[in-house]
Amino acid sequence: MRPTCAFSRRRSAALRGAAEARAVGWQPCVVKQESNVEKTTWDKWISNLHWISERILAKGGEVEGPELLPPIPLSQVDEFKRFTGLSLPKDFVETVTQFAGGFWFAWSLYEVRCTLRQEFPLRGGNREVPFIGISETKSLIEVYSEFQDECLTGACNWIHRSEFDDNEDILLTRVTLRYCFPLYSFCGGGGDFLVLRFDTEPSQILYLDHEWGFSVNGRAILGCGFADFVTAWSNLGYPEVDRYSVFFDEGRGAISDETEMARDWIRWLNEP
Repeated sequence: MRPTCAFSRRRSAALRGAAEARAVGWQPCVVKQESNVEKTTWDKWISNLHWISERILAKGGEVEGPELLPPIPLSQVDEFKRFTGLSLPKDFVETVTQFAGGFWFAWSLYEVRCTLRQEFPLRGGNREVPFIGISETKSLIEVYSEFQDECLTGACNWIHRSEFDDNEDILLTRVTLRYCFPLYSFCGGGGDFLVLRFDTEPSQILYLDHEWGFSVNGRAILGCGFADFVTAWSNLGYPEVDRYSVFFDEGRGAISDETEMARDWIRWLNEP
């Protein structure tokens, strides 16, 4: 646990950011009530964790986990709403309060990369940190506040400097980040983030790439709707995804398990 004073500073920084967004006259969209996460959906996500683990090992790769984090109490969600004034998407809330606060899981085909098609992913899962990663000891607010603190004082702090105020894309990023919850941070790979943007209708899954100035436009969007994204991602075996992902469907504007590349990948995984 971090000292209380540090957490208080993160809360203050995040609150200042929200106030700044309101000051420029920008207001978040109303978040749509997204579809429920049925137990059958959750069971499919878990089944896919075991399927990809089995297939990666069969291909000579390495697997760590999976290890599920316990679900969090609904009181954390209520506290988050009191803190931010915003509601998280229903499918995300149902996932973390009814099933799990996230999971640890990673796989690698790096040692057998010579047997893969060049386009196929070499790694998957979350490696350095858990996916979502909230618990009784690290709450929604703390995970959110640490992310906001990183945006204010960490590697991407430059987007908050006044000399960039004439750049529309940076202004949009500066404001939008206040309404993003981190799903996964690539701290070991340059400080990129996979985040849930919760001020849009429906919610969006964004890949914030430090080489693109954490832009929230264009190919930063990997999916719409938390449950829909996780379903497609899990059907692919939880591969690493970013704005250059071979599984991105231009027509859908999202990661998809129904593209020709996705079918080739899944076919190869299932081969004896």
